Formats: sequence, C-alpha cells, structure tokens
Amino acid sequence: MFDIWETRKAERDRLREVLLRMGFVKLQASVWIFPYPCEELFVYVRTQLRLGPAVKYMVVEEIDNDRALRIEFDLPKK
Repeated sequence: MFDIWETRKAERDRLREVLLRMGFVKLQASVWIFPYPCEELFVYVRTQLRLGPAVKYMVVEEIDNDRALRIEFDLPKK
C-alpha cells in the first residue's frame, strides 16, 4: 500500500512498474497484492526509491470474495 505525493510522481510511477513486473495485482488505487511473502523486495524498493514511510508492507491472512484473485494468481480454491 502506498501514498506518494504528486511531487514524487516519477518514484510513484517507478514503483508501479516494479510491482507490475513482479506480478502484483492492483486491488484498488494504491493497494497492490501478491500471494507470497515479499518483505525483502519492499525493503529494497523503499530504499532505492527513497520512499520511507510512504510505502506500507502488510501481511494479510484472508481477503473476502477472493475468487477472482485466486484465479489471477492461479491459487487453489477454498
């Protein structure tokens, strides 16, 4: 999840590029998801783009109505 000011648009766009390239899916505006642990990636990207607290990493155990996401990530059905 991120909240990057308009004045840092280049960094925000670069972050989106990285997320797409790594296989993340946009859940909503600035919320991207990936079904596997990726904390090291976020530490690296946050450092390289100097984003600090503008980027939040969360581990979420469950998302309701996740059928489409399971299909997107080729995960087994519940």
